[in-house]
Amino acid sequence: MSARQDNPSPEQDRSVDFDGTTKSVREWMFCLAFESIGLESNFREYQKMLASGKPVILYVCGQTLNLILSFLMAWLMFSKVFPNAASELLSKLVSG
Repeated sequence: MSARQDNPSPEQDRSVDFDGTTKSVREWMFCLAFESIGLESNFREYQKMLASGKPVILYVCGQTLNLILSFLMAWLMFSKVFPNAASELLSKLVSG
């Protein structure tokens, strides 16, 4: 007998429904977690840290490096590793 069954038992059917009904609750809890982080933030304290401008400069430099590396990796993947991937994907999308 295989571990995967084509005809799930009633208990497995209920677990699928349970996952569907809890999805919205999980999403709201996720949103509330980020909201709580924002409520606990002391922006006056951050203002003192950002006054010198060094953290902003570091952030911009880091994002610029991230952007350059991302473009380099995309170029490498689409031109050297998978050169026909984009044209094949577009032809499937147009014909399909």
